[in-house]
Amino acid sequence: MARVNDSQNTSPLEQPSSQAAVEVLLILLVFFLYAGWLPPDVNEAHYLTKAKHYWQPDWCAGDLFLESAKAHLMFYWTLGWLTLGLPLPAVAWIGRLVTWLGLAWAWQRLSFALVPRAWIAVLSASLVVLLTRRFHMAGEWLIGGVEAKGLAYVLVLFALDAMVRNRWRRVWLFLGGATSLHVLVGGWAWVGAACAWIACGRYRPPLKAIAPAIAAGLLLALPGVLIGLSLSWNVDPETLRNANYIYVFRRLPHHLVFHEFPHAFIARHALLLGIWLVASCLSPCRMTACQLGQRPLRGFVGGAVVLALIGIVIDQSLLHHLFLAASLLKYYWFRSSDVFLAVGAAMALVGLVHRGWDQRPVAAPDVTGSGGGEHSGGGGQNNPVVNPANSGKFCGFRRQGLTSKTAAKTLLVGLTLVAAADLLWTQYERRRDLRPGADRQMLPSWEHDPQRTQQKYADWRAVCEWIAHHTPPDALFITPRHQQTFKWHAQRAEVFAWKDVPQDPESVMEWWDRLRELYPRAVVRHGLVRHGEERLLELANEYGAHYVVLDRDFSRRALRWPRVFPPPADGMNSYQVYRVPEGEPDPKEPQ
Repeated sequence: MARVNDSQNTSPLEQPSSQAAVEVLLILLVFFLYAGWLPPDVNEAHYLTKAKHYWQPDWCAGDLFLESAKAHLMFYWTLGWLTLGLPLPAVAWIGRLVTWLGLAWAWQRLSFALVPRAWIAVLSASLVVLLTRRFHMAGEWLIGGVEAKGLAYVLVLFALDAMVRNRWRRVWLFLGGATSLHVLVGGWAWVGAACAWIACGRYRPPLKAIAPAIAAGLLLALPGVLIGLSLSWNVDPETLRNANYIYVFRRLPHHLVFHEFPHAFIARHALLLGIWLVASCLSPCRMTACQLGQRPLRGFVGGAVVLALIGIVIDQSLLHHLFLAASLLKYYWFRSSDVFLAVGAAMALVGLVHRGWDQRPVAAPDVTGSGGGEHSGGGGQNNPVVNPANSGKFCGFRRQGLTSKTAAKTLLVGLTLVAAADLLWTQYERRRDLRPGADRQMLPSWEHDPQRTQQKYADWRAVCEWIAHHTPPDALFITPRHQQTFKWHAQRAEVFAWKDVPQDPESVMEWWDRLRELYPRAVVRHGLVRHGEERLLELANEYGAHYVVLDRDFSRRALRWPRVFPPPADGMNSYQVYRVPEGEPDPKEPQ
């Protein structure tokens, strides 16, 4: 039984620190090219406004989402305090760089531990970017804007690096920290780590030897677990039941409900599973007492796949029991598979390159036989001599006159070209629409009229800037349904935002009631003016709103209320701001 040794360097090769640093910087560059666009990204307006409000409760006071339960308290303590002295875009860039640098460092260590060859870590990082972007099933990601799960993934990758180096005491400490930052990311990683420990067979450390580290990790995880549990404390069962249903089936089915996923997404994720399985079978693991190879990673990824399968079983078996299904599906069963199946496939593919590169060429390419030469015992060499009797295949492929090194070079070139092409295509796609990710996701756009799309974004920024400079800081707004960055740009509270669903059940119910009252289907299609002045005034008074923002691309007429933006000299903006009158609207007010 292998001893747990956390003091010695168990990497098969020592890498010069300068080379490792350059690799980390190159990986950081890959991440920047993939996700380095103007803030806010898709979730940054959601996370950072909440973090700012936590540290400055008077900022956007009265906003339902900002004043709801604090589900990511450790994230607010990690980066949120920066909002005290810096604008939100600056905090976003700092948070991105911290997260990406941490991911790059962890990835470089993990990649070199598995494939100890210079610069391969840059290729594997490019591949994981490609695979998470193009082969996800439930819309999850690894590289993106700053939020709690990005920081949690940094610690999970460090835990994976510790696993493959057989430093199991460190694994549980990293996972404990990850769970405090994001309870679901860290919690499912504990399940994956348990599967990895089991997969290591006789090379895993005894449970008794790592029990103190597991206990310490659980203690580190306790803040995140308690915060998550506290969201539902003292909530009556009916409210919890309805809130779960709304959260899962009305707001987030694209992340949580398997039968709602597009069939193409399911098919491509199944293809990724096949790629990982084939690449893993073609490159068996060699384990020693101090270096476990890809076995722990494959056990971890296998655990993520099992979690996804459990989510599918829950979904399919409870199609006629949706409230029960919602109570289970809210735990994001598909998140780990979306991310770590891509991680496993990327490492398995570059592992194939490494294995082929180290094979010795043979003179008789037509010899057939079963693949061998793998040593699973503790004394196996890293590069065993190939037996000519079973050298007719390289990783399962008949050589047909080619050396293993030639096959490895071919695979290396192919993977490099595919990864580079994906990054170039991503650049091309993004440069066609330079709006921040959060605005690109929700603001109206016209695919065949990019100039109109950009003008719409410019109008949105203009109205938000005017509001930030010309309305009281404590003003409350009813805003258009098709946006999610009002608080970010205008620095003012809003009655409702589709993106900003709270995390505690009681606030979810309030959010749902506001959605149904403010944005019924007719209003979503034809704008807030479809309510009519009398009903809109009732709603404004009910929620204490001081202003209403109209989107004239949906609201075809103006309100008979005092218009404060745009001024008469500049009437071309597609957004209009109206002050809520104190009494009944004047029917003679010109439109």
